[in-house]
Amino acid sequence: MDADAGPGRDASSDAPSGRGTGGVDLTSTEHGLVVAFWGVVDDVVRDRGTADLWELRAPGGTLEIDCSRVTAMDSIGLSILVRLVRDAVEDDQRVRFTRASAPVAELLATSGVRDWMLDLGVEVGP
Repeated sequence: MDADAGPGRDASSDAPSGRGTGGVDLTSTEHGLVVAFWGVVDDVVRDRGTADLWELRAPGGTLEIDCSRVTAMDSIGLSILVRLVRDAVEDDQRVRFTRASAPVAELLATSGVRDWMLDLGVEVGP
């Protein structure tokens, strides 16, 4: 389910090729939330698919972030990720960044965001 579009829909409708071909899936678990980004994470995902991210809270729970299906992430996509991590840490959630595609792993390393997450106590996987 795409957070903004509802079940069976994604954030890619009416978007130019490449841009807007990604989204975010939210899953509640007994331990917290799983946020899985996919495709191209850009301004279209921010505008159409993240409203629920800013409202969902699981204080004391776990937030798991999965970027294994992300094909590209620009600076706006990175800002979505940074805000998500920052808000979760402020809400005393345990944050686990479980998987990253090669493009995301490279972006996190070169931007310093991976080190920033580690400094915050985020569990960062491969």
